[in-house]
Parts: sequence; C-alpha cells; structure tokens
Amino acid sequence: MGFISEHRSIAVAAVLVSLVFSAWCIYADPIVNNDGIRYFRAASAFASGEFGTGAAIYKWPFFSLMIAGLSKVSGLDVEFAAYFLNIVLTALLLVAFLSVVHELGADRTTLIIAAIVILLFPELNKYRSYIIRDTGYLALYMWSLVFLVRYWKTWRTDNFWKWFLCAGFACLFRAEGLVFLTLVPMLVWMRRQVSPIQRFVHYLLLAALGVALFAGLSLWLFTSESGLSHADVASRPLHALNTAWQQMGTKLWLKLTAIEEEVLTEFSSDYSPVILLVALAVLVVLEVIRRLSIIYALFVGHAVRANLVFPEPDARELWYRLLALNLVLLLAFTTVQLFLLGRYTMALLLTLLLAAPFSLAYLYERWRTHAARKTWLFPAAGLLVLVLGVESLDVYTDKLFLRDAGLWLRGNAPPAATLYGDNQAFIYYSGKPAFRDRARYDWAETMSMIYREDWRKYDYLAVSVSHKQTQRQARIEKHLARRPVKVFANKKGDKILIFKTS
Repeated sequence: MGFISEHRSIAVAAVLVSLVFSAWCIYADPIVNNDGIRYFRAASAFASGEFGTGAAIYKWPFFSLMIAGLSKVSGLDVEFAAYFLNIVLTALLLVAFLSVVHELGADRTTLIIAAIVILLFPELNKYRSYIIRDTGYLALYMWSLVFLVRYWKTWRTDNFWKWFLCAGFACLFRAEGLVFLTLVPMLVWMRRQVSPIQRFVHYLLLAALGVALFAGLSLWLFTSESGLSHADVASRPLHALNTAWQQMGTKLWLKLTAIEEEVLTEFSSDYSPVILLVALAVLVVLEVIRRLSIIYALFVGHAVRANLVFPEPDARELWYRLLALNLVLLLAFTTVQLFLLGRYTMALLLTLLLAAPFSLAYLYERWRTHAARKTWLFPAAGLLVLVLGVESLDVYTDKLFLRDAGLWLRGNAPPAATLYGDNQAFIYYSGKPAFRDRARYDWAETMSMIYREDWRKYDYLAVSVSHKQTQRQARIEKHLARRPVKVFANKKGDKILIFKTS
C-alpha cells in the first residue's frame, strides 16, 4: 500500500499545514519575483491566444501554459492562478517527499518526523512565495523517486512506466529532468548486469549518453545567452555546438589565466587547471552544505554513519547513485557557467534530506526509552529544527515600495505615456508595456541610456537607487537637470525615483 492510503491522517495534516505556510509566506512577501513577472507576461499572452508572443517572452513555456490554462478554466486572474498553482505544487512536493520516505521503510513515527522536517525545511520555505517553475520540477522529481524506489525493489514494469511518466513531465519544467530521464535507467539496469563485459558495455553507453547530454546542455545555454532561435541552431547544429564550446573554453581560459597570474608563480602555473577544478568542487560542496544547513547535514551524516539509511536496505545503493548523479549535474553546470544559484541545488538537497528523518527517529526512540547517554541530544536537535523552521517563515519583504511606486504611476500617468524603468517589479505594477528584451535592468544600462540622451524618448523615467549608493541620486539629478516628481523608499533607504521628462 502507498503512503496516502496507509497514513491518510498524516498526509492531510501535512497538506493543510503546508497550505497555511504558503498562504502566510505570500501574505508576508506579496511582491512578485522577476522570474514570476516573465511567467505572468507569457501566461497573459497565451491566455489571449498570442502563442508566438508568449513563447518569445519565455522559451520554456510549459509552466506559463499551465498558468494560462488554469486562469481560463477557473476565471482567475493570471497572477492569482499562478499563486494558486504554486501552492498546489508545493503541497504535491511535500506529499511526494513523505511518500519516498515511506517507500524507504519509514514507520509512523518516522513519517511524522519527516512531515515536520519537510514543513520546516528552511530552503523550501524560502521559495514558497516565489513564482518559479522549479517547484513543479521538484514535485515531479520527488514523485518519480516514489516509483523508482518501488521499481528498484520489485522490478515491476508498471512502476518503471510510472517513473518514466513523472520524469518526462519534470523535463517540461526544467532541462535537468532530461539528465535523469536518460541516465537513471542506465544506473538502475546496471544493477542487474553481473557479467564484466555487460557492465563494461553499460559504462561505455553511460559515458556516451553523458557526452551527448553535455552537448545538449551546451547548446541550450548557448541558445539562451546568444539570443539565437532554436531554428537557427537546428539549421547549423555542429557550428552552434562548436561556437558554444569555444565560448565555454574562453571563459575557462580567462579563469585559468587569472589563477596563473594572480595566485600562482611561474613554477606552479601548470597546476592552474587542478586548482580551478578543486575550487569549483569546493564551491558546489559548500553551497550544498550551506543550503542544507549544518544541523541537517549532521542528521544526514549521522544516518549514514549509524547505518540508518534505510530500513529498506536495497534502497541504499539507489540513494547513493541518485546523490552522485545530482552532484555530477551540479558540477557540470558550475563548470560551464562558473556560478551556482541556490535553488539549483534543491533536487540534491531534498535527496539528501530523505535520510534526516531516520536519524531524528533514532534519536527520539533512544530518548523515549531512556537508552541515550546524552539525554539532552534529541530535545536540542528538535529545538534547532523548530527554531530554523520558524525563522525561515519570517519572509517579510522590504520591497513594498516598488508596488506602491508602480501603482502611483499607473494612477497618475496618462494611459499612453511611455516609461523607462530599471526595476522589473516596478514596471509590472505600473501596468506600462515597458519591458525590454534582453535588458539587464541595472545602473550601468540606465546611465548608458542617459548618456546617449535616449531618456528624452520617454514621458517618465524611473530609476532605482540602493541605500548603499545614495550618491547616485544626486548624480542622476545632475545629468537630467531636474528633480524627481515622486520618490518612494523603504526603511533601509532603497528608493525609486520617478522623473517626468517633459
């Protein structure tokens, strides 16, 4: 039996708490994130039947299409439909996590602890108010693990196809899903190969698939950064791939040169590639530990050290392979891009987090039966989990002034008035069609526009000034030879300066 049918009360209670947490986070942080703005714009275009426009706004359209479809069916505004969809996807992610823990052999106590862990997990709560496609990807990734663990244990074909369906839909949210869709079957089927020749052939095939996926990732990133259409890349794929690898090689060469000239001496410059690779690996590991938090990293480490992963012993090898695959994927992305966003680590974090409830359940049982030498250990661990979780729900934003500024302009500027703005949230709330393709929306871009005298083309100019660079206000007022007609600021001193140009 599955988790939901066996432990319906835990599932219902966890979903209800998740709904409350999500509603609270959206109330505390109602300002839409930049990615969310793009989804809203694309969804609005799709809802109006302008599919070419919507696809041009965002080249990964499935999430926006879901928002548009929900808006059409329910009659909700696109923004409300997006938030509702995000809340539902977060709840599905939570139930999937508990279902995987159940498949790994958890009893009722462990499942209750797992529900508390996932509900209070700081890195998940941090994104509850964000409109991002990652939530859908992670929900489907976790559901795919439910059926993958079942297939690993029973080799029943129906479980494989259920895994394939979930993994396939995950690809519609994020390109990383394609890596799991392609490589996971190889990692699973290798377990059944006992002959050395069979294993060697599988390793060769796995390496070939890895190279093909790396080439595909390179093309995808090149298309995103260069602005080329998929048709342009498809017409000359080898040329595009060669150009993409040349660009990556140039980036790496610049980093290697910097290490050789600024860090190493002429006698050790040959070690620059090793140092770069070690630095990138350390970056990934430290970022993962930081996002997981020290306390949860200790729980995972304790579960591994105390042989608590998992009551279903057959699943341990699968867990290690999934961790390795996620880690390699992060290393490949970091090598190509030379940076790593925190939310890109979430699949690995949730996979690691599967071990934490078993550690806490072990500590609880020893504390309950008075078998623990350190009787304070479980209460202290529980208190830390609670404190971290409650703190992660403090998502009050200091960006309300962006919405106030946008709504003021919407109410005071003529409908036909044109606007230049360097903050996407402000532009969104202003209701003006002022978004610019491939714009950076930063200070350098704004000043370049002012130096070219292009600001005279607009009726209104809105510039954001950070509290860390207050001198910029005087500088821009001098260049424009005028003062703002309205200023909006938060308590820290971040501002939106609204100028009327005529």
